[in-house]
Amino acid sequence: MVLDLLRNELIKLWLRRLKRKTIPFADNVPKMRSFFDAQSARLPVSWRVRNIPFKIKEIEAEWIKPLLGPTKKVILYFHGGGYGLGSINTHRSMMAQIAIKADIRVLAINYRLAPEHPFPAALEDTMATYKWLLETGYKPKNIILSGDSAGGGLALSTLLKIRDEGMENPAAAIVLSPWTDLCATGKSIKQKALNDPIIKKTDITAWSNRYAVDTPLDHPYISPLYADLSGLPPILIQTGQEEILLDDSTRFAQKARKSGVDVTLQVYEGMIHVWHILWQFLPKSREAIAGIGKFANKHIE
Repeated sequence: MVLDLLRNELIKLWLRRLKRKTIPFADNVPKMRSFFDAQSARLPVSWRVRNIPFKIKEIEAEWIKPLLGPTKKVILYFHGGGYGLGSINTHRSMMAQIAIKADIRVLAINYRLAPEHPFPAALEDTMATYKWLLETGYKPKNIILSGDSAGGGLALSTLLKIRDEGMENPAAAIVLSPWTDLCATGKSIKQKALNDPIIKKTDITAWSNRYAVDTPLDHPYISPLYADLSGLPPILIQTGQEEILLDDSTRFAQKARKSGVDVTLQVYEGMIHVWHILWQFLPKSREAIAGIGKFANKHIE
């Protein structure tokens, strides 16, 4: 227990130092992207998966396949990064662990990013990818949507769009520290401000404005918290007790349950925003990823 607490504090210190390194180019999005790509390149990718890059029309994509995994099941994963940062590269290490623990192939995409491509570009790309899976023979019951942070919010927005277009739901969704409220009204944004080394209130404001531009921040496809949530498939939400977006998860889960959605909410004590990406350092990261695998196999056919 003491060792876990010490490890958590050391990782928070390291992350705060990384955060400070981004201050000089906080308004330079290309430099921030390059910085995060460079840092993520240090994260290991297991030899137990095959990585196969390709394109879905103009969308960069990559299969992350367990060596002996099934071919008819897929987790469609959307990376986080405030709708303006992140890529397949930044999340490959974590996605590989999800693929291994679930024994299900992951399909990752580089959806278009803001500010060059504001809303609804990212949602158009996720919908195009879901439709491509259906066109290539995957059944909705064989597909799980997933994502972290902004990518988690995007996965939920994609669920809403699928429902609104009258399409069949995927089997389930798995979202990690999802960003569901770009209006930033959650109490945890202030309450956890000193605990979370990853995100600050100024980050939320900057990235939400870059993404939404002239669209209201409470648009249901931008902030799924404000949507009608009825008719959605089962959802697993994993969030950290110490992250400022905690209320984005808890409030969404509460509203979804009231709408009749089967929601599993897991709040991990002492954990910060998308702690899963630190799986090689944190036992609770590995525990959470193992839980993702169990949930996926419970709901996918």
